[in-house]
Amino acid sequence: MKKTILAFIIIISSFMLKAGAVVVEEPVNKTDTTKQTGSKFSVGFMLDYTLLNLLDEKGLKGVFDDNGFNINILINVKYNLTKNINLISQFGYNYELYSFEKGDTNTTFPTAVSTNYSERFLLHAISLGIGARINLNKKVYTEFGVMSKFNFSKTYNYEAKNSNGNPIEVYVRDLNYIKDFNHDAYFRLGYNYVNLFAYYRLNDMFKPSNYAPVVYELPRLRIGISYGF
Repeated sequence: MKKTILAFIIIISSFMLKAGAVVVEEPVNKTDTTKQTGSKFSVGFMLDYTLLNLLDEKGLKGVFDDNGFNINILINVKYNLTKNINLISQFGYNYELYSFEKGDTNTTFPTAVSTNYSERFLLHAISLGIGARINLNKKVYTEFGVMSKFNFSKTYNYEAKNSNGNPIEVYVRDLNYIKDFNHDAYFRLGYNYVNLFAYYRLNDMFKPSNYAPVVYELPRLRIGISYGF
């Protein structure tokens, strides 16, 4: 009888030990699952440098595009919508310089000075944009979106000759015939930190005025290379 009671106690104890072991393992599994959570937001920057300006034929007869100089410095806020898709919100500073050499047949540039031989438009702007990035793999991505820019500084600069025939530079600021706001659509194809981009201006940059009655445009399409993430 004693042997039977002892065996019964041993069997009950073994079951209790196994049950206790299960209780100990369960919290460990719960702790592991919490390690998979993380922030869906990230911040980056983008530096754009334009290599080529195109589509400037409108109203620029007899004018030779010296190709200008454009830079965008952008801060990107990215939201991970899915594993491969990010929503992009960006703001930044934009500098655009359009430089032209005039030919003898040109009569369309907005200037009261007939002796000038080189003209430039310098624009300083702040911008706000939205877009989407599609990650094709860990290194390659495409991005597209729209950007609006406010031109807070608009300067017209030309080189001319004074009455003695010496070259001089003239700056005219706060131009009333350039619009305050411009809107671009853009596309990027990137690999790691480098991408090729294209910006296309959706609106006319100039508006008629007493000083510049001729309707013409600066280049709408800008193509270049960028560094950032």
